[in-house]
Parts: sequence; C-alpha cells; structure tokens
Amino acid sequence: MPPNKSLFESAQRGYNYGTNSRKIYLAFCLTLGWDKSKEHEFGWGTWMYAGKSDTERTRDVWFIRYSNYTGEVCKSGRWLNTIKDNLIFEVASDSFPKHSKADRIVFAYNSSGYYEFLGVYKIIKATIDGRIYERISESYPIT
Repeated sequence: MPPNKSLFESAQRGYNYGTNSRKIYLAFCLTLGWDKSKEHEFGWGTWMYAGKSDTERTRDVWFIRYSNYTGEVCKSGRWLNTIKDNLIFEVASDSFPKHSKADRIVFAYNSSGYYEFLGVYKIIKATIDGRIYERISESYPIT
C-alpha cells in the first residue's frame, strides 16, 4: 500500500516516517520532487546518504541507522554518529561517501524502531577527526 501522501508533504521534527529508508525517500520524491534517481542510495548495507538530492538539489538527505539515538550500546565502543540536543557529532570514516559542505536533511533510527525526522542541519565545525552539525530547521521544506 502506498504511503499516505499528506504525511509526506513536509517533514516535521519528531515525526516517525516509517521503518524503511528507501520507501520514505521515495515518498518524498513523489511529494516534494527529491531526486528519484538516487533511490539506490537507501537500502541494506549502504550508508543511506544521497548528495544534493532534495527539492532544490542543494541539500543532502541522510538516514542515520546506527547511533546513540536508538538507546542501544555501541559494540565497538564508539558510535560514528552521536546525536545530542540540536547537534550531531560525526566521527571521520574512510568508508563513508565523500563529504559535501551541503546542509543535511536528517532522519535517524530511534528506540521505537522507526526513522524519525530530526531536522535540517549545517556543518559548524570540520576537522580531520570528524564533523559537528547543528540543526537550523525543525521542518523541511524550510519556512
């Protein structure tokens, strides 16, 4: 069954959009005109990150599957993404796709087992060890 189109006319912070990143991405492709050709970026064993794929092709779309946001303990001892308040701390990783300086539209897997929209983020600090992102909007499209 196709997703309820009205739920995908905008993304609002704190709303759970579903359990499948590709289906969520495709729903926003239909309602907001995100770049459908990048749907393959969302699936099992991928980073779930599509560069410059939003409506204006200026922002990246990012689904974070593994982070402290799930309430789980990290088996390796350190999450690649740590979410705290209005910040996301990303540890540098050689296997991650090439970083862009674009703002990011962020969904994160939560303790309820859904992808929750966290907001639109911008880079506020980048070092060799990683990046820090700060939320600039709790909704998309930004109003």
